[in-house]
Amino acid sequence: MKKIYLTLALLIISTLSYAGLGLGIKGGANFATQNATSILPSVEISTSNITGFVGGAYLNYFFGDKSAIQLELLYSRKGSASEILLGGSSSVQSNDNKLTYFDIPVLFRWQIIKFLNLHAGPQFSILTKAVTEDGTTTEDIKDELKNSDFGLIIGAEANLPLRLNITARYIYGLSNVSEIEDIEIKNSTFQLTLGIRLIGN
Repeated sequence: MKKIYLTLALLIISTLSYAGLGLGIKGGANFATQNATSILPSVEISTSNITGFVGGAYLNYFFGDKSAIQLELLYSRKGSASEILLGGSSSVQSNDNKLTYFDIPVLFRWQIIKFLNLHAGPQFSILTKAVTEDGTTTEDIKDELKNSDFGLIIGAEANLPLRLNITARYIYGLSNVSEIEDIEIKNSTFQLTLGIRLIGN
């Protein structure tokens, strides 16, 4: 029975490779922040980066020597460290806003040289968890945020020995993810990952 499973696995791998499909996994870090503004003149919001884990799998299909479509499914931690200053008050409220998404990038890849590609495309995201921490307490803020996000990706990937690859990309959030009427929030992320190609390119 083990030989049958092994034969089937090898057959699937060879079929995918012959069809021009590639499969891999990746993991790394999000250096995330949020562009947050309030329409109320009495409220000032400033944000800075926080670091979170990102990881998942990718599937690509080559149509030609240099062009490919790549789909990904990523578990992604985003958010920001924020400071809120209320007008007429000298006190500052500091929080770490930690958001968890499933990201689905849909990318066009262009292999400019053998060991380097550029890629760009949209990213669709689904919010699964959101909390804010002030150092002593943790509060669920998922109801204050929209359940989905949409952004654009631009990045580059370098192919390394041993079927490894390293990817750097920037994700610019286009959607206002805030459910609070007076506040607009857009996610912004620089992402760095290390991956391994399991099948194909």
